[in-house]
This record gives sequence, structure tokens and C-alpha cells, in this order.
Amino acid sequence: LQLRQDNKRLYRKVAEAKAGDEHIIRVAFQTKGLKQDAFHNMSGKAALTAVDQKVLSKTKRLNASKHTTRTYQQRLDELKREYERIKPEGGSGAVSSSAWERKKEEDVMNLHALENRLEKTQFKSKEAENITSYYQKLKTQLQDESLTFQGQLDSLEAEILKYREELRSLQVMRDDAQLSEEAAK
Repeated sequence: LQLRQDNKRLYRKVAEAKAGDEHIIRVAFQTKGLKQDAFHNMSGKAALTAVDQKVLSKTKRLNASKHTTRTYQQRLDELKREYERIKPEGGSGAVSSSAWERKKEEDVMNLHALENRLEKTQFKSKEAENITSYYQKLKTQLQDESLTFQGQLDSLEAEILKYREELRSLQVMRDDAQLSEEAAK
């Protein structure tokens, strides 16, 4: 009887908790205008987590759209500046001498920058070739050593075995000497 009463009390608590969650979800979605059917069988925390995930997803999309818009705006500004720089002055069909000079100066600066980059690249390439040749020599040396390594290892193992055998014979001789000494006493 006591167990039944405890079970009824616990069932009532669970029902009240679910009703509370449903009430919270209902109130939240009435004020936000969201669809509550998708969250009907969820607890309050689970519904809140799901809504938070949707908000985060939409925030990420908004940030990505803002970034794209900023990028396009910057590109548009660059193109406008380029157009203003190239646009002939006074509306005539010929490019003015100052615009021509600016273009020529920019081309010279670009050429110098490209030459500098070429020199740096050539230097890095030469350095990479030197490093590669060093590592090739090192690799060849290690390969040569690996060929003789097994023979050296075998001879060292044979020497160790020889010394172990000599040690055993010396230990036997020592034991025999001790026995003889004890027998002589």
C-alpha cells in the first residue's frame, strides 16, 4: 500500500513537471511566433537547447552574409577607384599624360616587385637543392652503414657469447676452488 502511494505521488510529480515544460514551451512560442509542434514532446531544457542551436545556426549564416557583403563592397570600392584612376580626364577619348605616367610608374613598381619575388624564389630554390643534396648524401651513408651493420652486430653477439662462456668457466673454477678449500679444512 505504501509503495502504491509512493508510485502515485511520483507519477503526479512527473506529470506536473511535463505539464510545466509544456506550459513553458507554449508560452515561449506564443510570444516568439515559432512553431511549437516540433517541441511538443521535448522537455523544457531540450526545447531550449534546440532553439539555441537554431539561433546559433542563423547567427552564423547572418555573419557569413555580412562578411560576404563587406567583401563585395570592398571589391566594388576598389573597382571604383581603379575606374576613376583610368578614366580619362575632361571626358576626352585620349588618356591624359598624368594618368599615363601613373600607369607607367605602377608598371615599373610591379616589375620591380616581380623581380624581387623571382630573386627570393631562386634563392629559396637553390637552398632547397643544397638541403636535398645533403640529405641524399646522408641517406646514402646510412644505407651503406645499414649493409655492414648486421655483420658488426653478429660479430658483437659472438664476442658476447664467448665472454659469457669464459665467465661461466671462471665461475665453475671458483666454485671448485672453494669446495677444495672447504674440503681441505
